[in-house]
Amino acid sequence: MKAGGKIPEIELSPLDKIRYAEAQSTRQLAAARVKADELIENTKGEAKKKIAAAHQIGAREGSILKKEMLSKAEDEAQAILEQGKKYADLLELKGKQFMSQAVDQVTDIILGLEPGGKQDEY
Repeated sequence: MKAGGKIPEIELSPLDKIRYAEAQSTRQLAAARVKADELIENTKGEAKKKIAAAHQIGAREGSILKKEMLSKAEDEAQAILEQGKKYADLLELKGKQFMSQAVDQVTDIILGLEPGGKQDEY
């Protein structure tokens, strides 16, 4: 050993230098592959999380939209029912009025009265 405690450097042959460089490249390539695989797995995991979140958001928004549409349809159906009831009530009133007039006319005819309640003179 030399003074100062340094290890003497060994001169490598050109073939050994090539082998050493090849070994370093192989280690670097393997490390890069491991890193790439980790990145791919992390990306897949993130994608799965985002897809699941998108499904949940879509389901919530779809449910809200469905409820809104059902509510609107129920309101429209209720309005149609109310309109139908009003029309039925109107028809019933007109029917009663017509029936009352018909009864009056039939009574007048049976009693021999002129329309309006005056008695026919014979």
